[in-house]
Amino acid sequence: MVDVETTGGWASGDRITEIGAVKIRNHQVVDEWHSLVNPQRAIPAKITQITDITLCDFYDIELETHHRALCDARATGHLLNLKREGCAPDRAEEAA
Repeated sequence: MVDVETTGGWASGDRITEIGAVKIRNHQVVDEWHSLVNPQRAIPAKITQITDITLCDFYDIELETHHRALCDARATGHLLNLKREGCAPDRAEEAA
């Protein structure tokens, strides 16, 4: 089964905000997946009441993505400094 949440019911102007799917086998849910989709527009209050999705949900995802990228960059820089100082590659990876 697939479920799609949107910012409204007009194909010409409303956008998808979430896609979800469940796999059912023998009347039992065996797997599920969902993903938010930034609609790049305001979400009407009526839709937020129905779906509980707000634009804040997308800002949290973007901040988390930027935070992970920053941490990865710091870890890479740390590894480069250790290697530059003569640490063995395997020991440099352990330190990160």
